[in-house]
Amino acid sequence: MVILLSIRFYNLNHVFSAIGGVTGDLLEQTAQMFNQISANFSSFQIHDNINLLCKARDNILTILNEYVISSMLSVTCRPN
Repeated sequence: MVILLSIRFYNLNHVFSAIGGVTGDLLEQTAQMFNQISANFSSFQIHDNINLLCKARDNILTILNEYVISSMLSVTCRPN
């Protein structure tokens, strides 16, 4: 049984632009990767997805790490 996952990130460029910076760029790249992964599933080129999934994971972890670090800094740098 094959289950095809179809995720499309249409018209989100304005969201990524609003976020801006490295995070916005990484989100945009990740959305493009997921679109390619979806296309690969549709054309049965599933083996091509391994590298894309690894890169998408790395982008997501980078964003999460940046979020955690900035959150920690904002908590520790607050005046009493």
